[in-house]
Amino acid sequence: MAQTLSAVLCLFLCFGILHCASANDQVRRIREEQMRVQMMKFQAAQEAFDGKGAAALFVDEGVTRIPFGSGVETKGRSNLEKNWSQFFDTLKTMTVKLTTPVLVNGQVGVYGKDFRVEKKTGCVLHYHIVNWFEFEQDWPVQERLPLIKIFSAVFNVDDSSTCVENSDQTLSSW
Repeated sequence: MAQTLSAVLCLFLCFGILHCASANDQVRRIREEQMRVQMMKFQAAQEAFDGKGAAALFVDEGVTRIPFGSGVETKGRSNLEKNWSQFFDTLKTMTVKLTTPVLVNGQVGVYGKDFRVEKKTGCVLHYHIVNWFEFEQDWPVQERLPLIKIFSAVFNVDDSSTCVENSDQTLSSW
């Protein structure tokens, strides 16, 4: 009888642990998919020259660091909207091609892309970019999608760019 009780107790505990692990994996997968959705919404807002739409995907005190490592930061949703709108107003066309899978781990997501814009001045900028996103923690997955806390981009200018302006600062207005 004691062995049967021990076996039942063991099965109950093992099933409970496995069930919890399974539920945690399911929540993790949902969170990761929601982050991917937001990253693609951000990309779509850029391609639509929609500064307001891009900024709406951020927490109120969201931050951009563009280019990453430059020390240039923009803080606050209203400032993000203003900077992106100003940058988009300088553009005539934009062509973007994702070059990597969209990767998500924990609260961070990344993807690579080729980014080519023709400015209204006629010059062309071509960058190879890695977009890096840090999302807020512990958002209510059943209620809403996550908001971006920090966005950064690492990029290299391609030799095919024709702009004579300082290419490291061209994107820092984002």
